[in-house]
Amino acid sequence: CPMLFLAPMENLADRPFRRALASTVGGFDEACTAALALDGRGGAPVGSSGGPAGGGSGIPLGAQVMGSSPELMGLAAQYLAERAPRIDLNCGCPANTVTGNGAGSSLLRTPQRIHDIVSAMVAGVRASAAPHTPVSVKLRAGFDDTSLFEDNLLAAQEAGASFITLHPRTKRQCYDGAADWSLTARAVQLLRVPVIGNGDVVCVERAHALLRQTGCHGVMVGRGAVQDPLLFHRIRHSFVA
Repeated sequence: CPMLFLAPMENLADRPFRRALASTVGGFDEACTAALALDGRGGAPVGSSGGPAGGGSGIPLGAQVMGSSPELMGLAAQYLAERAPRIDLNCGCPANTVTGNGAGSSLLRTPQRIHDIVSAMVAGVRASAAPHTPVSVKLRAGFDDTSLFEDNLLAAQEAGASFITLHPRTKRQCYDGAADWSLTARAVQLLRVPVIGNGDVVCVERAHALLRQTGCHGVMVGRGAVQDPLLFHRIRHSFVA
């Protein structure tokens, strides 16, 4: 079975949901916090509460961060490297309250900014007491369109991202329409680093279709796991049945 990830989802996959799902059902290999916002003063990420924790479930809990300042994001990565098994940059949140501040999917309009932020995060991790903590990036296919799709992917990779999770919808689409898995397949062809597929995985058959059609290296499930908390177990069982 490929790696299975519970997606970070603001107001859905919050700490109580993650802990309840991990301790009672489980089935996924790793979860991730919803995006931790920076307080703008260079201190600890807001909401970190002493650092992400798996709630005693034994399932690793990565830390996702969101912002637009390379300096602050580098400091956040340095702080979190000793407290989480992975640090993820949010380049996908479509909320206007986020993009209006230049964060989330707003970063998709400027590949160089993605490169600068990921580079700063990688440098921050290397300056920490846990210098091998991986930095990953979760992004969408683009802001208004997919014209910068490949540029954004390559910017993240060349800056040192360990892997990339792709939700193949644009910011403009939000959650409308179908996720364009052909873009995920293109990302797999283009990149050297692993690509985690995400988007419209709501049943076992869709998980297998995503893997088959794209060649992605793992699957991230979001809303599908909220609708069916047993989905991860169903997917995992399908590979051993």
